[in-house]
Amino acid sequence: MEGVYRQQEHVLSENRYVAVAIREPAHNQRHTGIFFRFCESDPHEFLHLAWQCDLRREVPRQTYLWVEPAIPQRRLIQVAAICDAIADANVPGRIPYSFGPPNDCFHDRTCDFLLGPTRTGLTCASFVLAVFHRAGLPLVQYGSWPPPTAEDTEWQQQVLANLLHLQVTDPCGITQAHIEHVRSEIGSSVRYRPEQVAAAALRRKRRPVSYRLVSRLGAMIVAYIRGQSVAPYMTWWERARRRWFRR
Repeated sequence: MEGVYRQQEHVLSENRYVAVAIREPAHNQRHTGIFFRFCESDPHEFLHLAWQCDLRREVPRQTYLWVEPAIPQRRLIQVAAICDAIADANVPGRIPYSFGPPNDCFHDRTCDFLLGPTRTGLTCASFVLAVFHRAGLPLVQYGSWPPPTAEDTEWQQQVLANLLHLQVTDPCGITQAHIEHVRSEIGSSVRYRPEQVAAAALRRKRRPVSYRLVSRLGAMIVAYIRGQSVAPYMTWWERARRRWFRR
């Protein structure tokens, strides 16, 4: 499908400025981030929240599926500028890993991450949402997300267990206050999945996109990553709109 590409088949340099990256490093464990550059003659950089206080700006090292956002190129240059500003302001060590909301969590002027009662941290997926939100391009309808499922809660509990282990092995890397914040969010904070973020970037019609739509399309993207299906379906009209917005 136009807009969803494997690096083995379409090199990243075919993307002009910004792409949403997604891969599955282990079964049922996916990771996402943003490829970006300002000039088509420069290589892409990879910006992603790898883990607790571990925001990375680096040369892409793994092979990802990349999604070209259905957004006009002039706006994607702005997204690249926001990526650059957020990386300068927050690398390393300023963004905790937690289940906080992705809206309005970066300072309007400095792009510093805003810690506070509800700004407890982000995941790799909500970080991508937060970057696009800061650029004035919210990808999803936050209010359409359902409460976490049993599977989501189990995943959140595993994140807490990993943070508790980190607290023991690296006491300077995480505070007890953060542990309690994460614990309080389990079972109540919604979960944004990497494939849903990729699906939201792919769709242009009626953005921000609802949970119902990106959940269905995200499942198709996962199947595509695993080689279980062809690329997710896009109608002729959606393909035509995408070609227009790439101008």
